[in-house]
This record gives sequence, structure tokens and C-alpha cells, in this order.
Amino acid sequence: MAKQRTVGLAVQSDRNTELMELADSCRVALTPLCREFMRGGMSAQLFLQVAKLAYVQVAAIATSRARGKPNVSRIAAATGLNRRDISALLDTTNANDALKSGRPIDQPVMKVLREWRTNPRFLTRRSQPRALLLDSSYASFQSLVRCCAGDVTPVALLKELEREGVVSRATSDRVKLLKDRKGQTRHRRAALRYLSRNIADQANAITNRLGTQSVPVFAGSREIANLNPDLVTPFLRSFAERANGLLENFDQWVNRRGGEHTAAIGPRVGIGVYVIHESAEIPGDKRAVQASRAKKHSRRKAVDPSVKRPRTSSL
Repeated sequence: MAKQRTVGLAVQSDRNTELMELADSCRVALTPLCREFMRGGMSAQLFLQVAKLAYVQVAAIATSRARGKPNVSRIAAATGLNRRDISALLDTTNANDALKSGRPIDQPVMKVLREWRTNPRFLTRRSQPRALLLDSSYASFQSLVRCCAGDVTPVALLKELEREGVVSRATSDRVKLLKDRKGQTRHRRAALRYLSRNIADQANAITNRLGTQSVPVFAGSREIANLNPDLVTPFLRSFAERANGLLENFDQWVNRRGGEHTAAIGPRVGIGVYVIHESAEIPGDKRAVQASRAKKHSRRKAVDPSVKRPRTSSL
């Protein structure tokens, strides 16, 4: 009995290790996507809702019978979601439908910006966003943050708005909202749509190659882990030209066939080319963090401990 229990624990441990490796692979894949989603204003709450919707749709296809309705219990068994959430998500076809019944799920930054542009309390007589004091008065920046940003502090919110380039200091004690850059917003949304489509195409190509497909599908890549820094620019220039030449060959293939290559109904085909370029210092890398901490520690030791600095609490 004890031997069986030991074997069972060992199997469970191996399974947990596999799941942790899978979770870390998921984190690596999602990191660049989440960076762009955050820039586009997507909150973590909205991302989780969309992830649930994708999980349900994939499980519904995998578990449903021919011409039959999706089985909620089987989807729950496959995904780990509760049946009530699954039933609600099955009635949707995209993220917009999934959110129609609820309130907007925004980042605290987006909530503050919306409140600043719409609440008469923070507008001028001409209905323009006013420059706000940084104190705790009735129509101040602090009161704006506290009314719609939850537990996020005014200091953190101000720094994030400054990093995004949407506010600036009007004076030492006031902050003003800059004009909305609609052109940049449209460009960012178009870039996100392009990114999402290409990521989906690449993922489908790789998973199709791993599976058993009757039609041959190609997906491959090559990389150099530690390239000499002097060769980075020549490498990028050389292979960018070669990649562009491959895309031109695709256009020539299509043009040689005139209009004969299209049909009323048919599969979507194409090629995708990209050049890998990842900097040596990755944000969040343990070695970079340790080096930064060591540098700060050495600076603290260099400061004369007998000299007391004045404490400040201003924004």
C-alpha cells in the first residue's frame, strides 16, 4: 500500500512539473503579446475574459458531436471552468459579445482618462479637461484617481500617465491632460490586428506540422544564441533583403497565374517571414535585476550616513 502511494506521488510530481513547464512556455509566448495589449489599453480582467472565451470555443469544437450542441459538462471537464460561465460564453461569438452585458473592463489608466474627459467636476466651462492640482482638494488629481482607480495610488497613476505621454506638468503643482492622439491610436489598433493575425497563422502552421496532416505544411526557424554584437547589423540587413526577396517571389508566383489562382470557395494560403532580434538584456532577467541591486547597494554605501536627507512626500 505504501509503495503504491509512493508511486502515485511520484506520478503526480511529474505531472506538476510538466504543467509548470507548460505554464512557463505560455508565459514566454504571452509576454510580447501582453506588452502590446497593455499599450492598447486592455486590462488583465478583459484579457482573462477573452482567454476563457477562447478556451470554451476550442473545447466546444473538440468535444461536440457532428451537428450536435456543445456539451457543457464535457467542456467543464476539459477546461476547469464552471458550467454557468461556459453556458454564458457559448452564447457569444467574440469578445465584444462576451462583454455586452457587463460594464466596460478598462485599465485604471483608461478609467481615469475617461473620467477626466467626461466628468463635469474635472472639466472647464468649455467642457475641456482642466489642469488639476496635485493636492487632495475636491477637483484635484488625487480625487480623480480615488473616485475611479480602486486601490491604485495617485503617485503610481501619475507616473504611468507620464510614461504613456498623455499628461504633462502644467506647473509644479498642477498636471494637465494632453490632446488625444487619434492617429497614433488608429495605427496601434491596426498594428495589433496585424500582430494577432500573424501570431495565429504561425501557431496554426507549427501545430499542423506537429500533427498528422494530409497536406504538407512547412514551419521552421533558425537562430544564433550569442551573436557577436558587431555582426548584428550586417545580419539583420542581409536577411531582411533575403526575406523581402522571398515575398517578391510569392508575388511573382501569383502574378504569373493571373486570375486563375482564385476560386469562389477555397483555402487561405500564404507565407510569413520574420527576422528574430532580441536584446541581450531582457526586462525581468535575474542577472540584470541582481546587477541593478548590486549597483544600488554600492551607491548606498558610498553615501555618508551622518548626513540626513529631508523626507519628501510630494507627487
